[in-house]
Amino acid sequence: MAFMTYEITSKQDWWRVEDQNGTTFYPCDYFSKAQIYKMHDLVEDEDEGELIEQVNGYGARLSAPGYLDATEWGVYETKAEAKAALDQMYGDDEAEADDEADEAA
Repeated sequence: MAFMTYEITSKQDWWRVEDQNGTTFYPCDYFSKAQIYKMHDLVEDEDEGELIEQVNGYGARLSAPGYLDATEWGVYETKAEAKAALDQMYGDDEAEADDEADEAA
């Protein structure tokens, strides 16, 4: 994923959705709670074991500049936690490429 870059937002409000598919985050600036219910085929008044709640934090994902490709958002309390999570999940391709070039020389 050498062409993908880290994208970390400023601290903002997010919708955290827990459902049968796992956890998904959506920025509150772009989606209403009603839209989230509709996207996940949920009914607001029924307890289906799903949870939608508003959280505040830094969004982090990998993004391909100039393309629509991006990973799912993760939300973290600090920018340092967000960067560390991206490093852990995806590694640092540039550092790995430098290491491989050093080994080849």
